[in-house]
Amino acid sequence: MISGIGSRVLALGEYVVDLLAATTSAVLRGLNPRYWKRLIRQAFSEQVVACGLKMIVLVVLLAVIIGSSLIVQLQIWVTRIGQSHMIGSLLVIVVLREIAPLVVNLMLIGRSGSAMTAELASMRLAGEVRVLEAQGIDPFLYLVVPRVLGLAVSGLFLTLLFVLVCLSSGYFIGQFTEARTGGIFEFSGDVIGGLTLSDLLNLLAKSMFIPLLIGTTLCNEGLGVASPRELPAAIRRGLTQAVLIAFIASSCVSLLIYSI
Repeated sequence: MISGIGSRVLALGEYVVDLLAATTSAVLRGLNPRYWKRLIRQAFSEQVVACGLKMIVLVVLLAVIIGSSLIVQLQIWVTRIGQSHMIGSLLVIVVLREIAPLVVNLMLIGRSGSAMTAELASMRLAGEVRVLEAQGIDPFLYLVVPRVLGLAVSGLFLTLLFVLVCLSSGYFIGQFTEARTGGIFEFSGDVIGGLTLSDLLNLLAKSMFIPLLIGTTLCNEGLGVASPRELPAAIRRGLTQAVLIAFIASSCVSLLIYSI
């Protein structure tokens, strides 16, 4: 029993090290301008369009729904404790720290996770990866780096959009429901006053670092498929691991930033 537990712990440690190493390699190559050839730029642009621009409408819709629900709930509870003036600050804490990055990351997984894994698996099974190697093109650079970085850029853009729309809809719904959010300038002042450097670092880490890990996980699962029969299991495994990584990494980031 002890041997089995130790083997699983070691396997988990190796998985985490490999994931961080692959993610770091993708980021370092992405920061080097000499790697950004025309094919890489094209693949990156396609990924940003697929993961970012095509999700704008859905993100805005969810942000409006969540912002409206939050303002109603906050109005009820802060009124009971006599702290109605804190609605703006509480919205910042709830939306910016946790809800916005987590919702966007889950949407990225649901929208692009299975497609990314299936696409890379199909390329591997069709022999396209071997063709790239025969042409002298690094498959990791061409297939993984644009997708991982595209997912991170999309995550940052969509998270900022979600925060803006969620807070705006919360304010306007609050005016409609007569919540004590004050005027637009007062509400904006409460929101800005509630922001700290830790909040900004938290938002940046959760909206970019976590999508990097998610993208690397999905790419690894797709490129690891050896036969068509393994594809459904690889997709399920990739989505499951990506969701777990999103929650675990989000908790770790919050503990790291707000416990210092």
